[in-house]
Amino acid sequence: MALSYCCGRAPTALLRGFRSPRPYRFLVTARVVPCCWALIHECCSCDWRKVSMRRRYAHIGRICFLVLVLLSTGLLLWSWQWPHEEARVFSGFGQSAHDGYLVGLKLVAPEAEIQPVEGGEVVFRSRPSRLPQLIPSTLGGVLVLEHGRSFRSLYGHLDPDSLDYQVNRLELEDQVGRVGPYGFNSGSSLHLEIFDLEQDVRVNPLLLLPRMEKRTRPVVQAVHLRSVNENDSSNTAPVLVQGGVVTLPAGNWQIELSSYDTMVAAGGSRISPHSYTVRVNDEERFRIAHDTAGVREGTLRLSGRRTYQEFYEESGAVRLTTVEVGEAPLELVIEVRDHVGNVTQRSFRVIPVATE
Repeated sequence: MALSYCCGRAPTALLRGFRSPRPYRFLVTARVVPCCWALIHECCSCDWRKVSMRRRYAHIGRICFLVLVLLSTGLLLWSWQWPHEEARVFSGFGQSAHDGYLVGLKLVAPEAEIQPVEGGEVVFRSRPSRLPQLIPSTLGGVLVLEHGRSFRSLYGHLDPDSLDYQVNRLELEDQVGRVGPYGFNSGSSLHLEIFDLEQDVRVNPLLLLPRMEKRTRPVVQAVHLRSVNENDSSNTAPVLVQGGVVTLPAGNWQIELSSYDTMVAAGGSRISPHSYTVRVNDEERFRIAHDTAGVREGTLRLSGRRTYQEFYEESGAVRLTTVEVGEAPLELVIEVRDHVGNVTQRSFRVIPVATE
């Protein structure tokens, strides 16, 4: 059974995973390593004296295949780099920006030359006055690189005079351009976007760039429960959850969360957390992550699910999910996770109250 899984469905899922926006290190940990371990364990536990020569070669070939996949995946992971060694995250992927999602990263960097996140072919570069309609002129000078495996990277707020219009390919050690106060940019910050053309989405660069050292956890400011029952005038007055117990009338209640993540390396800049999870009575009811942003049904959606209007309140709080309060108490757990795995958890008990 283990052999059929490791050499049948698992490699197929792994190859599909290479095209997904998930970070490569998660693919290695979650798929490749268990497959290799299960296959090696089965090979070591079998009696090789009773195994035919053909089957021995099949075992060895499968092990070599998985090892090569493991090595190639590691090379893909370590080939990415930050555009500048002193770059700091100022605004995160998926957070609210000008009544819409920020579909990239805003990095604070000194007014210096920056490097590509990975070597690639130059497919576009232009001054602000010549940008196509799909790229806003507020980004100043722009350069786009194609890296293969359907990935592209975009660099904005560049000095147009620093772009080399004669070079068609850039390697890791080459210079993309000089970042500075160009376009709609008051300081020295770089706008970075990653595209996955095959999935037709923008990918959170933090999933692909080398892991940034970070020990702080996301901060949960407040949790509100808003009534969403029809003909209920109380839906304009959300209930603030204070302490571990809250009493609510029966009905449907929407969970609204105010939270942020702190990047100490960026001087305490507040960015959006990476993911939100809601569990009701130890059962996962909702999860959304700031992984991708793409157009679905004519509207930009976060991770293919929520539009900006569906996800964000005017106050900046996020709408998570709706829970139904009935006759029995509910145990609610909200987990907020950052991009390196640090978790902040809020749990409370909902006790229904009788209404006349």
